Amino acid sequence: PATGHPVRIFCGCSPPSQSQKIRAAYEGHNPYTPRAPPYTAAVQHRHLSPPPCRPSDPEIMTTAIDPDALAVDADREARRARLFIRINAADKWFQVLGLAWIAPVPKAAAGGNPRAQMTEIWRLLVVPILVVCGFFLLWGTLAPQVQTSLGAVPGPAQVWEEA
Repeated sequence: PATGHPVRIFCGCSPPSQSQKIRAAYEGHNPYTPRAPPYTAAVQHRHLSPPPCRPSDPEIMTTAIDPDALAVDADREARRARLFIRINAADKWFQVLGLAWIAPVPKAAAGGNPRAQMTEIWRLLVVPILVVCGFFLLWGTLAPQVQTSLGAVPGPAQVWEEA
């Protein structure tokens, strides 16, 4: 598999597969013994009768890292780094245009730290929206109470109607 996760090579708890038998014959040991080929790290069983396989039990499981998976992971990380370089370059333009809140969205989608990106979105988008809404609320509440020689100060609704 190309996942980068350890792959099960041999486990003495269950009967070996045909490929494990062939590999064991090639390596020169009995495939029915609860030991792994010499190129893997394994802990031998302490049991006389093997228990059922439990992948989470490190005493039973023999693992090896697939070298192809490491290359795939390196390629994936290189693509991700190039993507973040492009996003950061676009972020400079977003800041010039006053749209700095857009950059954290693709960063989060590309696998950046979601908590940090949500903090940036909060700081760059939600807080300004709340401040503007608060301003309109205060303007609409306080404007009728202010009397001038020409009458009351118009509220947001009156300004919107005249516009």
